[in-house]
Amino acid sequence: MEKKMVQTTMPYKQAGLTEQQAALHLLNRFTFGPKPGDVEKMVQMGLENWLEQQLKIGLSDSKLNVKLQEYPVLSMKTLDIINIYPDNNSVVTEAKREGFIPKEGIADPVELKRKIAEFETIKGYRSQQELINALNEQKILRALYSENQLAEVMTDFWFNHFNVSVTQNRAKPYVLSYERDGIRPHVMGKFSLLLQATASHPAMLYYLDNAESIAPPKSAQQGKGISQKLGGINENYARELLELHTLGVDGGYSQVDVQETARIFTGWTVLPREANQRAEIITNIQSGINHDVMTDEGYWFRKNYHDAGEKHVLGYAFAAGSPQDGKNLLTILANHPSTAYHISYKFARRFDSDNPPKTLVESLAKTFMDKGGDTRALVRTLTQSKEFWDEAKQPTKIKTSLEFVVSALRSGNTEVTDAKAILSWINRMGHSLYSCLPPTGYPDRGDFWLNSGTLFTRINYSFALAYGNIRGVKLNEDINSTKTDSAGIDRRYQQGILWSAPNFQMH
Repeated sequence: MEKKMVQTTMPYKQAGLTEQQAALHLLNRFTFGPKPGDVEKMVQMGLENWLEQQLKIGLSDSKLNVKLQEYPVLSMKTLDIINIYPDNNSVVTEAKREGFIPKEGIADPVELKRKIAEFETIKGYRSQQELINALNEQKILRALYSENQLAEVMTDFWFNHFNVSVTQNRAKPYVLSYERDGIRPHVMGKFSLLLQATASHPAMLYYLDNAESIAPPKSAQQGKGISQKLGGINENYARELLELHTLGVDGGYSQVDVQETARIFTGWTVLPREANQRAEIITNIQSGINHDVMTDEGYWFRKNYHDAGEKHVLGYAFAAGSPQDGKNLLTILANHPSTAYHISYKFARRFDSDNPPKTLVESLAKTFMDKGGDTRALVRTLTQSKEFWDEAKQPTKIKTSLEFVVSALRSGNTEVTDAKAILSWINRMGHSLYSCLPPTGYPDRGDFWLNSGTLFTRINYSFALAYGNIRGVKLNEDINSTKTDSAGIDRRYQQGILWSAPNFQMH
């Protein structure tokens, strides 16, 4: 196929790079690693054409879709997921309520475990570990097999920015739908849509404790039904919203802004899992008895828990007394200059270098403001910058554990029939997927990803992969030699298998 002759907007030639070198840099930054022949394919179709194709997220993923069919939970509705995969505390509470186990419990832990397992079987409940396994394995398979690689890379970037963790028990059953419904649909779109989607998702509401943020009775919309014991505003989400998700630590907000933001998000909570409670709430909302708001994902704006008084954040007044004041604040934050700079810095640090040039960050921030926080526009601005291609001459970014493991698989054109074995290597590197507890997400710095411990594990993984010693992983026959002599090792090294192409440490 002959590529269209288009005037290049990527100044890689000015940086002294060949088209092949530039293609490799794009593949290393915007995919989970090149597969054999990818550089040649990109050069043939044109670098700009390849990038625009990736930005559209329109390539067929038939092979990936076949793999994902093994995980029916991926397409389940959120309510079905939390009903089929309840947490242990909910199961115990339910078993006690139904008299299956005594209200005082069972002293013998072995007998208690047996009775709970029996109760789960009767109810048709499944282990949450099965849910987490599916979540982890689908991420590996998407990174490895998806033709829309840029979308997968961006999903990883934005999830880490709006981090939630499966280590938070109440958030755990919602994390799959959080990525699927809250993050993935917006990874190439406007930042404001991402912000709105994450703010109202049960995973985030539980993870940062906003589900318990309740206005004291005297300031609530309706004081009736609020226990004095329950009244209490939680500032966790408000603080991270300003510090991490939008403005940045030096974004120009005050502690008063945090407190007022927390007041705005009182009443943003989660519908209960228990069927009878949920049904009654939904009936009351639909009949007009309650003027609350809900979504299919489980978000519940509970009006009588909301602070109806006037609030002031960043000089703006909010007095709606409804979910609208929160939505209005999110819109203001998404379009704030400090947010533009904060997001642009993180974007440049992720895709350019650990210490991105100020000129690049400022250029990205201008694009963010001009284009309404559009991710596609940020990608185009980055690839049209001199700084991006200067970095390509001597790449300095260290691969994350996920990138290192998957890029090695892609460089060997491998077939994976057991993603659990791959996950075990990532876990050994100390960076389990979806398990970063701090809301900061995993740091995007080389010194975090590469130390003496992880270096040793990376070397062991490379040898295990090169010699075919990872269960459920088969290298391409052309490079899966069983020889153990120096020539065999050299072949694997040249193919990029042993050291995870294009080199051991860097993007």
